[in-house]
Amino acid sequence: MRLKKERRECFICIPQCPLFFEYNTNEFSAVLGDLINALCDEHLNIDRTRVYLLGVSYGGHAVTYECLRHPERYAAAIPTVAWTYVAGLDFQANTYLYGIDEYHRPFDENGYFKLAQTPLWLAYSHLEVQYNEPLSIELKAIDAPVKTTRIDRRGHAMFTLFFRDEPWTDWLFAQQKEI
Repeated sequence: MRLKKERRECFICIPQCPLFFEYNTNEFSAVLGDLINALCDEHLNIDRTRVYLLGVSYGGHAVTYECLRHPERYAAAIPTVAWTYVAGLDFQANTYLYGIDEYHRPFDENGYFKLAQTPLWLAYSHLEVQYNEPLSIELKAIDAPVKTTRIDRRGHAMFTLFFRDEPWTDWLFAQQKEI
């Protein structure tokens, strides 16, 4: 990450998903919401209009679905190397791992409009292009605030280059949720 002259004070919370606990459930979403509320209540100087989400791989997938579930909570999100199903995409390949449930189905039109309420920066490689480019196209078609970065070097590990080389902190801290 490039160091900036400007200092930005912030709290960083990095919740880890316990073994055998699914990110993409209402239970996880409730726990995450309770954690955010507790941190904001305990530290009065946390700006609730500047709560951001970042995730890598399955965590990126969780970020996308969390924004879908609770667009009112987040000012912006950066799902990296995520796989998010969109309508019309053949998503049978991953069902042997995750099954087909409400969090692993393609978005419908209402899902795009919910997701469009949170500015997103989709970062991915050639390995995740089949998920991210259709999602980007659908979101841009409804004038959603979405950025994309594709870095093919390092494949699924491209996130190391993204977080090192891209101006993601400038973009992220420029986002603020209207209340």
